[in-house]
Amino acid sequence: MPRMERETREVLFLIVNIDKPGRNDLRLANRPAQHDYIEAFRDRIRFAGPTVTEDGTMSTGNMFVIEAESYEEVLAFARDDPYYKAGLFDTTLIRPWKWTFNEPPEAP
Repeated sequence: MPRMERETREVLFLIVNIDKPGRNDLRLANRPAQHDYIEAFRDRIRFAGPTVTEDGTMSTGNMFVIEAESYEEVLAFARDDPYYKAGLFDTTLIRPWKWTFNEPPEAP
């Protein structure tokens, strides 16, 4: 009987981080390290960006949709984020996510 190779299934996960109030100084101090960190995951991050105040002048957190094989992999990604390590976030939410509306076409 031929051996079956296990197919790896990538799942999308949503990560939402909410900053602690009044800690924009901590965000700014760690921004270069955080940008370098997420650059290393460019091929896994489907989209990402900061959440902002209503007038758009200040970040209040960030969000990612990232491809991963498991919750544990995403948790490790979130915990290794320089912002997380610096103690910037008040809340971090991680959930499996399904893109059901306006999904872009697959790249050729």
